[in-house]
Amino acid sequence: MSDCQHLRCPITLELFIDPVLAEDGQTYERSAIIQWIQQHGTSPFTRQQLSVSRLTPNRAIKTAVENFKRQNGESRRPSAPRGSIRNTIVLCETARWFPNGIVVAGGNGGGGAMNQLYKPESIAFDRQQNLYVSDPSFSRIQKYSRNSEEIVTLVTSVKAGELFIDRYDNLYFTVSSSHTVQKRSAVGGSVEVVAGNGRYGAALNQLNVPKAVYVDREESVYVVDMNNQRIVKWLKKSTTGIMLFGGTGVLKNPVGLFVDEVNELGAVYVCTHNSKVVKWMPNTQQLITVAGSDKAGNGSKTLFVKRFFWDLNLYCEIKKQLFFSLSVVSKI
Repeated sequence: MSDCQHLRCPITLELFIDPVLAEDGQTYERSAIIQWIQQHGTSPFTRQQLSVSRLTPNRAIKTAVENFKRQNGESRRPSAPRGSIRNTIVLCETARWFPNGIVVAGGNGGGGAMNQLYKPESIAFDRQQNLYVSDPSFSRIQKYSRNSEEIVTLVTSVKAGELFIDRYDNLYFTVSSSHTVQKRSAVGGSVEVVAGNGRYGAALNQLNVPKAVYVDREESVYVVDMNNQRIVKWLKKSTTGIMLFGGTGVLKNPVGLFVDEVNELGAVYVCTHNSKVVKWMPNTQQLITVAGSDKAGNGSKTLFVKRFFWDLNLYCEIKKQLFFSLSVVSKI
């Protein structure tokens, strides 16, 4: 990828004017990262705590930007569109994607050995960019260290589905067989149930096949309760959930979700088996279709959402590397 990308602030996507280095090792435009810290308190990359008082000028980047402008002519260079690092990727004109993927987990045939996987279900990354994979066929969750060949089995005897890692590196995972969402603590490794009571049902302390999970900065747990066709939010340490939206005939076969904590705060996006993505805003009952339609297909307005969520799990990490788990060939 061209070297011009590192001359843009990852928040504003504009060329730096006053670049500063933060405690997470990243460089930002001063005004943008100050506003971010005041709103969120943590790094947009690593989720570690950041302090405005510890920002330091990055003179090397400032000099590089000035040289870049002299060499290319600022007026000849179109401004990058404004947006969030979560929803916009701006590539330089000479950027190229690598055509061939690299196997980072499994790939040694389907099986239960430490160097094997069999129909991996989901993937996630912690702040150090270590890779986590749910391997329900062998009732385990595997951790692959980024900087070594070490493979560790973190959780056993559980057929985990969807994975999610919060800002503190706690690992959350859905367990359809017990109708629960469970949490493995990053400190000590203890495992506890954070949603559901172990019995399927439609009461607010129950789930019926939890399909996906999201955890926000306040450690509230959002759950796709698939068979109850609803989205339920469980506050930290709560034993009862809060139904946000859904119900029979309202939300058909939800399978995945994302909560916007940057732009439209509290907006919940849900993928459904009936081939569309809908958005819900707090304090409303209206669902807005943002992609797809009620009929699967290959046109510009349709999505193969059902097949996507059954066969393929994608993850695009902050450095814009694309990872996917392909259960058919038992590798990541």
